[in-house]
Amino acid sequence: MKKIFLIISLSYSFNVFSTEWVRVINENKQSNYIDNKSIKNQNGNISFVRLVNFLKPNKYGGMSTTILMNVKCSEKKIMYVSYDTFKFNMAKGKKISSHKIKKTNWIFPKSNDYKLKLIDYVCNFLN
Repeated sequence: MKKIFLIISLSYSFNVFSTEWVRVINENKQSNYIDNKSIKNQNGNISFVRLVNFLKPNKYGGMSTTILMNVKCSEKKIMYVSYDTFKFNMAKGKKISSHKIKKTNWIFPKSNDYKLKLIDYVCNFLN
């Protein structure tokens, strides 16, 4: 399973020039986008890239972060795989930090969690 996630991670390039960002969540402190071109289904394991714009710099000093995520629609669960933080909104400017999550875990969001909105968007996009 880790090999599949590694292959998916390596197959993504966070090149903002080849993206199709769609805003899916707009909250007080951040706006969340999903790159429709990044949504891929590999044997029921759906991967996608999420972009988060912040109103104020995050703990790394960045104004945006791109996050590679995995979803299992049938079980309504989501997983963070890796993320990159950028100096400016919309993943522009210098990349400040890059992290691959070493121990990935599935998250089962509660009904009022924004992660459930991400799952619903991605799963509906493929149907």
